[in-house]
Amino acid sequence: MNGKNKLIAPTEDARSLGVILDGQLSFSAHIANLTRPCRFLLYNIRRIRPFLSQEATQLLVQSLVISRLDYCNSLLAGLPLRAIRPLQLVQNAAARLIFNLPKFTHVTPLLRLKL
Repeated sequence: MNGKNKLIAPTEDARSLGVILDGQLSFSAHIANLTRPCRFLLYNIRRIRPFLSQEATQLLVQSLVISRLDYCNSLLAGLPLRAIRPLQLVQNAAARLIFNLPKFTHVTPLLRLKL
């Protein structure tokens, strides 16, 4: 396409309201761009975790990580489990961080408590 002497090339992804949409609506780029900063935030919170109470850690994780996971999550309904798995792994890591548990602890009971 040509508009005012500039060539407009089609793209594979488009961003709207912070959500990255692709042609197949697989949301793979969106999930990758969502989980990367969430994992980095969890890493940084884990570094200061020894100085925080459980309530303070929960507040930080909910405000910085869980809020990002919740934003526009209704768009992800109906996606296959393999697509949503990275988001579930971030949520599991967040629960382990809040309760200060090791990496391979089962988190289903934790998620049912207060998160």
